[in-house]
Amino acid sequence: MIITSPSTFSTLSSRMRTLRQLYRLHAIAITNGLISSHPHLTLPKLLYPFTLLLAGPTSSPPPWTAYVSSLFNSIDEPSSFGYNTGVRAPRFSPPPLAPSTFGRYCFCPSTVRRDAGERFSDLGHSHCGIRAVEDVQEAIELFCRTMETQLRPDNVALVSTLSACAQLGEMDIGGIIHDYIVRNHIPVNPFLCTGLVDFYAKCGSLQTAIQVFKANPGGRNLLTCNAMIIGLAMLGQGRRLLAYFSRMVDSGVEPDGVPVLGVLVGCSHSGLVTEVCQISDEMESAYGVTREPKHYGCLMDLFGRVGLVKEAMDLVRKVLENEDIFIWGGLLGGCRKYGNVEVAEAAAKKVMDLYPEDGEVYSIMAGVYAGADQWDDVVRTRASMSAGPAKRK
Repeated sequence: MIITSPSTFSTLSSRMRTLRQLYRLHAIAITNGLISSHPHLTLPKLLYPFTLLLAGPTSSPPPWTAYVSSLFNSIDEPSSFGYNTGVRAPRFSPPPLAPSTFGRYCFCPSTVRRDAGERFSDLGHSHCGIRAVEDVQEAIELFCRTMETQLRPDNVALVSTLSACAQLGEMDIGGIIHDYIVRNHIPVNPFLCTGLVDFYAKCGSLQTAIQVFKANPGGRNLLTCNAMIIGLAMLGQGRRLLAYFSRMVDSGVEPDGVPVLGVLVGCSHSGLVTEVCQISDEMESAYGVTREPKHYGCLMDLFGRVGLVKEAMDLVRKVLENEDIFIWGGLLGGCRKYGNVEVAEAAAKKVMDLYPEDGEVYSIMAGVYAGADQWDDVVRTRASMSAGPAKRK
């Protein structure tokens, strides 16, 4: 069969009754060069019957949905007809087409967005594009473009963008999202509350994170409490962290390993030895959290920070055979302040055995030796650091 004109192709495509017939027609058009010479007159006309057949009473296997998705993506600059046609498939089948369609829609010319916007608004795909974007900066840009349209983001889109803002420290955009939530009277459920608390805590706005947490008692669950505790731990608020952890337990929220680790980290950075040891001793019996290498790492870090050499060495002997970077890295990091050479050397040897590419070990040990006036060791360590991993071996 030879197809020479787009009009003939359009007529034939409208008469196809099965997905396989359309597939063969597509192959013939490619062979005849019609697709390459008239892509904007042929591909949308082929896409339309494909979406109609996908919407039929018979179920379509996933490969056909993926095929239609690739067909849409092969159109360089879809018209409003192309977008409205392309978005039909997600309504009737699994949504691999929706994120790519929506993402391209947000970056298309404004006139096309206005024409095609109603279709996307009806389908509620605003969150699909946000979740499909791996690059956090692109996720934020995509959200901002979405807000210029008639689309209204759901909670998934809001929380996804808040997470992207937290990673980049985008306080302004995150604040705009929070303002949008307040102005539109969007209910702050636990999912949304967690996103807001996590965003403000990671951006260093602890007071606002606390305000959001306190203002939404009905929007709290374990994840929200975890976000609050991790935020306090990151900012070294040991005493306040303990108070929130105690309230969480008293309110009936059963902690898992995340808040327990957060308490250990936060209290360790605040030098709260008694509190850390108490939590560590009770974590299995009181909270049912199994002690792991990362928990030992917090203890190692704390003992090294406050100069508890005996306690550190006792713990070293207890976990001497444990081959975990958390434990030995925590101890080595804690030795920076008090510079106990014996403990630092034992930890450094283990870290280098476990992770020989870690050049920071040499920097820490040089500082430890300098603090102990062991200048020959400083010179030797810095020479090893400059040599690189290959020469160290």
